[in-house]
Amino acid sequence: MFTGVGGGVIRDLLAGRTPHALREEIHAVLTFFCGFCIRVGWSSPLKLSAIVILIVVLRMLSVNNKLKLPWKFLH
Repeated sequence: MFTGVGGGVIRDLLAGRTPHALREEIHAVLTFFCGFCIRVGWSSPLKLSAIVILIVVLRMLSVNNKLKLPWKFLH
């Protein structure tokens, strides 16, 4: 996911567009959040478990409720 999203973000930035992954795609933002948490050192088993549970719950809620990011100003 990181390489696919990262490549798309770089392509969009070079083209002068708002990155597609940051428009409405909540799963990409959740992936970035998870990577950020790991990068800042939240790597104990308890913290990683909490991050995974939070991400899974948010992703399930977004799919079931058809939630999209509320960033309309990015379009």
